[in-house]
Amino acid sequence: MNIRFPTRRAYALSAGVLVCGCLFSCTPKTSLQKEIDPLVAKVDLVVETPVSNRHEMLLIPGGEFEMGTNHGDSNESPVHAVSVDSFYIDKYEVDNEKFLGFLTAVGKHEDENGKELLDIHDLQSPFKYVNYRFELKSSRRLLDLGRHPVTEVTWIGADQYCRWAGLRLPTEAEWEKAARGTDGRQYPWGEVFSSRKANSMQGARVHIGTAPIGYYPLGISPYGVHDMSGNVQEWVGDLYGKNYYELESGINPKGPATGLARVLRGGSFRENIKFLTTTARTGAGPSSTTDNIGFRCARSL
Repeated sequence: MNIRFPTRRAYALSAGVLVCGCLFSCTPKTSLQKEIDPLVAKVDLVVETPVSNRHEMLLIPGGEFEMGTNHGDSNESPVHAVSVDSFYIDKYEVDNEKFLGFLTAVGKHEDENGKELLDIHDLQSPFKYVNYRFELKSSRRLLDLGRHPVTEVTWIGADQYCRWAGLRLPTEAEWEKAARGTDGRQYPWGEVFSSRKANSMQGARVHIGTAPIGYYPLGISPYGVHDMSGNVQEWVGDLYGKNYYELESGINPKGPATGLARVLRGGSFRENIKFLTTTARTGAGPSSTTDNIGFRCARSL
Protein backbone atom coordinates (compact mmCIF):
# COMPACT_ATOMS: atom_id res chain seq x y z
CA MET A 1 0.00 0.00 0.00
CA ASN A 2 1.34 3.42 -0.97
CA ILE A 3 0.16 6.56 0.79
CA ARG A 4 0.84 10.03 -0.55
CA PHE A 5 -0.11 13.46 0.71
CA PRO A 6 -0.63 15.55 -2.43
CA THR A 7 -0.64 19.30 -2.57
CA ARG A 8 -4.06 20.82 -3.12
CA ARG A 9 -2.72 22.69 -6.16
CA ALA A 10 -1.45 19.49 -7.81
CA TYR A 11 -4.75 17.77 -7.24
CA ALA A 12 -6.74 20.74 -8.53
CA LEU A 13 -4.84 20.65 -11.83
CA SER A 14 -5.49 16.95 -12.34
CA ALA A 15 -9.11 16.57 -11.21
CA GLY A 16 -12.50 17.36 -12.68
CA VAL A 17 -16.10 17.24 -11.52
CA LEU A 18 -18.89 15.99 -13.75
CA VAL A 19 -21.74 18.42 -14.24
CA CYS A 20 -24.37 17.64 -16.90
CA GLY A 21 -22.07 14.85 -18.12
CA CYS A 22 -19.10 17.09 -18.97
CA LEU A 23 -15.78 18.01 -17.42
CA PHE A 24 -15.29 21.64 -16.55
CA SER A 25 -13.40 23.55 -19.23
CA CYS A 26 -10.73 26.08 -18.40
CA THR A 27 -12.56 29.14 -19.74
CA PRO A 28 -14.80 30.89 -19.16
CA LYS A 29 -15.90 30.07 -15.63
CA THR A 30 -19.58 30.25 -14.80
CA SER A 31 -20.86 31.24 -11.36
CA LEU A 32 -21.58 27.54 -10.73
CA GLN A 33 -18.00 26.62 -11.60
CA LYS A 34 -16.64 29.30 -9.28
CA GLU A 35 -18.77 27.85 -6.48
CA ILE A 36 -17.57 24.29 -7.09
CA ASP A 37 -13.88 24.79 -7.96
CA PRO A 38 -12.68 25.02 -4.33
CA LEU A 39 -14.43 21.70 -3.65
CA VAL A 40 -12.66 20.01 -6.56
CA ALA A 41 -9.30 20.86 -5.02
CA LYS A 42 -10.09 19.51 -1.56
CA VAL A 43 -8.37 16.23 -0.70
CA ASP A 44 -6.42 15.38 2.44
CA LEU A 45 -4.97 11.95 1.65
CA VAL A 46 -4.44 9.75 -1.40
CA VAL A 47 -4.10 6.01 -0.85
CA GLU A 48 -3.09 3.73 -3.73
CA THR A 49 -4.39 0.16 -3.84
CA PRO A 50 -2.09 -2.77 -4.72
CA VAL A 51 -3.01 -2.19 -8.40
CA SER A 52 -2.43 1.59 -8.17
CA ASN A 53 -6.05 2.74 -8.12
CA ARG A 54 -6.31 5.95 -6.11
CA HIS A 55 -8.56 6.53 -3.12
CA GLU A 56 -9.00 10.26 -2.58
CA MET A 57 -9.82 10.70 1.09
CA LEU A 58 -10.99 13.53 3.32
CA LEU A 59 -10.11 14.11 6.96
CA ILE A 60 -13.11 14.14 9.29
CA PRO A 61 -12.12 15.82 12.57
CA GLY A 62 -12.90 13.97 15.75
CA GLY A 63 -15.32 15.21 18.34
CA GLU A 64 -18.90 15.06 19.50
CA PHE A 65 -22.05 15.38 17.42
CA GLU A 66 -25.73 14.55 17.75
CA MET A 67 -26.58 11.25 16.07
CA GLY A 68 -30.08 10.21 15.03
CA THR A 69 -33.38 12.08 14.92
CA ASN A 70 -36.68 12.04 16.76
CA HIS A 71 -38.61 12.85 13.58
CA GLY A 72 -37.91 9.80 11.43
CA ASP A 73 -38.50 6.08 11.75
CA SER A 74 -38.23 4.51 15.19
CA ASN A 75 -34.82 3.00 14.40
CA GLU A 76 -33.40 6.52 13.98
CA SER A 77 -34.18 7.59 17.55
CA PRO A 78 -33.49 8.73 20.15
CA VAL A 79 -31.12 11.58 19.37
CA HIS A 80 -27.97 10.94 21.37
CA ALA A 81 -24.51 12.45 21.74
CA VAL A 82 -21.72 10.46 20.12
CA SER A 83 -18.00 11.16 19.94
CA VAL A 84 -15.65 9.73 17.31
CA ASP A 85 -11.92 9.99 16.82
CA SER A 86 -10.59 11.75 13.72
CA PHE A 87 -10.56 9.55 10.62
CA TYR A 88 -10.34 9.62 6.84
CA ILE A 89 -13.21 8.69 4.53
CA ASP A 90 -13.41 8.30 0.75
CA LYS A 91 -14.44 11.46 -1.03
CA TYR A 92 -16.38 9.26 -3.48
CA GLU A 93 -18.10 5.90 -3.43
CA VAL A 94 -15.91 3.02 -4.65
CA ASP A 95 -16.44 2.78 -8.41
CA ASN A 96 -16.50 -0.13 -10.84
CA GLU A 97 -12.98 0.55 -12.09
CA LYS A 98 -11.55 0.18 -8.58
CA PHE A 99 -13.54 -2.96 -7.82
CA LEU A 100 -12.52 -4.47 -11.16
CA GLY A 101 -8.89 -4.03 -10.11
CA PHE A 102 -9.66 -5.90 -6.89
CA LEU A 103 -11.43 -8.77 -8.68
CA THR A 104 -8.57 -9.08 -11.16
CA ALA A 105 -5.98 -9.09 -8.37
CA VAL A 106 -7.70 -11.74 -6.23
CA GLY A 107 -8.88 -13.71 -9.26
CA LYS A 108 -12.26 -14.74 -7.83
CA HIS A 109 -15.67 -13.39 -6.89
CA GLU A 110 -16.07 -15.61 -3.80
CA ASP A 111 -14.15 -15.74 -0.53
CA GLU A 112 -12.40 -18.82 0.87
CA ASN A 113 -15.70 -20.02 2.36
CA GLY A 114 -17.56 -19.77 -0.94
CA LYS A 115 -19.40 -16.58 0.09
CA GLU A 116 -19.98 -14.20 -2.82
CA LEU A 117 -18.07 -10.93 -2.96
CA LEU A 118 -20.63 -9.77 -5.48
CA ASP A 119 -23.37 -11.37 -7.57
CA ILE A 120 -21.65 -11.57 -10.94
CA HIS A 121 -24.48 -13.68 -12.36
CA ASP A 122 -27.18 -11.06 -11.84
CA LEU A 123 -28.26 -9.32 -15.05
CA GLN A 124 -27.66 -5.97 -13.33
CA SER A 125 -24.07 -6.84 -12.41
CA PRO A 126 -21.59 -4.37 -13.95
CA PHE A 127 -19.08 -7.21 -14.44
CA LYS A 128 -18.79 -10.38 -16.48
CA TYR A 129 -16.34 -13.27 -16.33
CA VAL A 130 -15.01 -14.24 -19.76
CA ASN A 131 -12.02 -16.43 -20.64
CA TYR A 132 -10.90 -16.59 -17.00
CA ARG A 133 -10.87 -12.84 -16.55
CA PHE A 134 -13.21 -10.21 -15.13
CA GLU A 135 -14.39 -7.43 -17.42
CA LEU A 136 -16.77 -4.51 -17.29
CA LYS A 137 -19.89 -4.97 -19.35
CA SER A 138 -20.42 -2.52 -22.17
CA SER A 139 -23.47 -0.36 -21.56
CA ARG A 140 -25.22 2.16 -23.75
CA ARG A 141 -27.52 2.99 -20.84
CA LEU A 142 -24.68 3.76 -18.43
CA LEU A 143 -21.91 5.59 -20.24
CA ASP A 144 -18.49 5.66 -18.57
CA LEU A 145 -19.48 2.61 -16.50
CA GLY A 146 -16.09 2.47 -14.80
CA ARG A 147 -16.86 5.73 -12.99
CA HIS A 148 -20.22 4.55 -11.65
CA PRO A 149 -20.34 3.23 -8.07
CA VAL A 150 -19.93 -0.52 -7.83
CA THR A 151 -23.22 -2.36 -7.21
CA GLU A 152 -24.38 -5.93 -6.62
CA VAL A 153 -21.63 -6.11 -3.99
CA THR A 154 -22.17 -7.97 -0.71
CA TRP A 155 -21.09 -6.67 2.68
CA ILE A 156 -18.48 -9.43 2.57
CA GLY A 157 -17.13 -8.09 -0.73
CA ALA A 158 -17.12 -4.50 0.52
CA ASP A 159 -15.29 -5.49 3.70
CA GLN A 160 -12.71 -7.57 1.83
CA TYR A 161 -12.10 -4.86 -0.76
CA CYS A 162 -11.38 -2.29 1.95
CA ARG A 163 -8.99 -4.66 3.74
CA TRP A 164 -7.23 -5.48 0.46
CA ALA A 165 -6.77 -1.74 -0.16
CA GLY A 166 -5.29 -1.24 3.33
CA LEU A 167 -8.47 0.50 4.49
CA ARG A 168 -11.70 -0.46 6.29
CA LEU A 169 -15.41 0.18 6.17
CA PRO A 170 -16.52 3.24 8.18
CA THR A 171 -18.51 2.70 11.33
CA GLU A 172 -22.12 3.86 11.27
CA ALA A 173 -21.27 6.76 13.59
CA GLU A 174 -18.34 7.82 11.40
CA TRP A 175 -20.54 7.66 8.31
CA GLU A 176 -23.20 9.87 9.89
CA LYS A 177 -20.73 12.46 11.11
CA ALA A 178 -19.12 12.64 7.66
CA ALA A 179 -22.59 13.08 6.14
CA ARG A 180 -24.11 15.70 8.46
CA GLY A 181 -21.32 17.44 10.35
CA THR A 182 -21.99 18.79 13.83
CA ASP A 183 -25.06 20.95 13.19
CA GLY A 184 -27.59 18.10 12.91
CA ARG A 185 -28.55 18.82 9.31
CA GLN A 186 -31.22 16.68 7.67
CA TYR A 187 -29.42 16.33 4.33
CA PRO A 188 -25.68 16.53 3.65
CA TRP A 189 -26.10 20.05 2.21
CA GLY A 190 -28.69 21.45 4.65
CA GLU A 191 -32.34 21.27 5.68
CA VAL A 192 -34.20 21.52 2.36
CA PHE A 193 -34.15 18.69 -0.17
CA SER A 194 -33.13 19.48 -3.75
CA SER A 195 -33.28 17.03 -6.65
CA ARG A 196 -30.29 18.91 -8.12
CA LYS A 197 -28.14 17.66 -5.24
CA ALA A 198 -28.78 13.90 -5.21
CA ASN A 199 -29.51 11.03 -7.60
CA SER A 200 -32.87 9.79 -6.35
CA MET A 201 -36.51 9.12 -7.20
CA GLN A 202 -37.45 12.53 -5.81
CA GLY A 203 -38.10 15.19 -8.42
CA ALA A 204 -36.88 15.18 -12.00
CA ARG A 205 -34.85 12.10 -12.93
CA VAL A 206 -31.55 12.70 -14.72
CA HIS A 207 -30.37 9.09 -14.53
CA ILE A 208 -32.26 5.83 -14.92
CA GLY A 209 -29.94 4.07 -12.49
CA THR A 210 -26.66 5.08 -10.87
CA ALA A 211 -24.85 8.29 -11.74
CA PRO A 212 -21.08 8.65 -12.13
CA ILE A 213 -19.43 9.38 -8.79
CA GLY A 214 -19.29 13.10 -8.04
CA TYR A 215 -21.99 14.01 -10.58
CA TYR A 216 -23.87 16.10 -7.97
CA PRO A 217 -21.18 18.38 -6.51
CA LEU A 218 -23.69 20.74 -4.90
CA GLY A 219 -24.87 17.84 -2.74
CA ILE A 220 -21.63 17.42 -0.80
CA SER A 221 -21.54 17.09 2.97
CA PRO A 222 -20.03 19.78 5.27
CA TYR A 223 -16.64 18.07 4.86
CA GLY A 224 -16.84 17.77 1.06
CA VAL A 225 -17.92 14.11 0.85
CA HIS A 226 -19.95 13.29 -2.28
CA ASP A 227 -23.11 11.19 -2.78
CA MET A 228 -23.98 10.59 0.86
CA SER A 229 -27.60 11.06 -0.13
CA GLY A 230 -28.80 9.03 -3.11
CA ASN A 231 -26.94 7.20 -5.89
CA VAL A 232 -26.33 3.95 -3.93
CA GLN A 233 -26.95 2.83 -0.39
CA GLU A 234 -23.66 2.17 1.38
CA TRP A 235 -22.53 -0.72 3.55
CA VAL A 236 -20.86 0.29 6.82
CA GLY A 237 -19.02 -1.91 9.28
CA ASP A 238 -21.65 -2.26 12.02
CA LEU A 239 -24.09 -5.03 12.69
CA TYR A 240 -27.66 -3.71 12.55
CA GLY A 241 -29.81 -3.30 15.64
CA LYS A 242 -33.24 -1.72 15.26
CA ASN A 243 -33.21 -0.40 18.84
CA TYR A 244 -29.45 -0.02 19.19
CA TYR A 245 -29.60 3.76 19.63
CA GLU A 246 -31.34 3.27 22.97
CA LEU A 247 -28.21 1.50 24.26
CA GLU A 248 -25.41 3.00 22.16
CA SER A 249 -22.13 3.97 23.81
CA GLY A 250 -21.16 7.60 23.41
CA ILE A 251 -17.52 7.08 22.38
CA ASN A 252 -16.52 5.44 19.07
CA PRO A 253 -19.55 3.12 18.94
CA LYS A 254 -19.20 0.12 16.65
CA GLY A 255 -22.72 -1.32 16.70
CA PRO A 256 -24.23 -4.24 18.60
CA ALA A 257 -22.06 -7.24 19.44
CA THR A 258 -24.44 -9.71 17.81
CA GLY A 259 -26.89 -9.68 14.94
CA LEU A 260 -27.67 -11.14 11.52
CA ALA A 261 -27.78 -7.99 9.37
CA ARG A 262 -25.33 -5.23 8.51
CA VAL A 263 -26.16 -1.52 8.36
CA LEU A 264 -26.90 0.35 5.12
CA ARG A 265 -26.85 4.15 4.98
CA GLY A 266 -27.45 6.98 2.52
CA GLY A 267 -30.45 6.05 0.35
CA SER A 268 -30.12 5.46 -3.39
CA PHE A 269 -31.46 6.31 -6.83
CA ARG A 270 -34.50 4.17 -5.95
CA GLU A 271 -35.47 6.12 -2.81
CA ASN A 272 -37.76 9.06 -2.15
CA ILE A 273 -37.15 11.92 0.24
CA LYS A 274 -37.89 9.93 3.42
CA PHE A 275 -34.90 7.64 2.92
CA LEU A 276 -32.41 10.24 1.66
CA THR A 277 -31.70 11.92 4.98
CA THR A 278 -28.45 11.75 6.92
CA THR A 279 -30.16 9.70 9.64
CA ALA A 280 -32.11 7.11 7.61
CA ARG A 281 -30.83 3.60 8.26
CA THR A 282 -31.72 0.02 7.48
CA GLY A 283 -30.17 -3.43 7.64
CA ALA A 284 -29.62 -6.32 5.24
CA GLY A 285 -27.96 -9.71 5.40
CA PRO A 286 -24.21 -9.59 4.63
CA SER A 287 -24.72 -11.71 1.50
CA SER A 288 -27.48 -9.44 0.13
CA THR A 289 -26.93 -7.80 -3.26
CA THR A 290 -28.95 -5.36 -5.37
CA ASP A 291 -28.25 -2.86 -8.14
CA ASN A 292 -28.49 0.04 -5.67
CA ILE A 293 -26.06 -1.07 -2.93
CA GLY A 294 -22.40 -0.05 -2.87
CA PHE A 295 -19.88 1.31 -0.33
CA ARG A 296 -16.96 3.58 0.43
CA CYS A 297 -13.88 3.04 2.60
CA ALA A 298 -12.42 4.75 5.65
CA ARG A 299 -9.04 4.82 7.40
CA SER A 300 -8.01 5.50 10.98
CA LEU A 301 -5.37 8.13 11.69
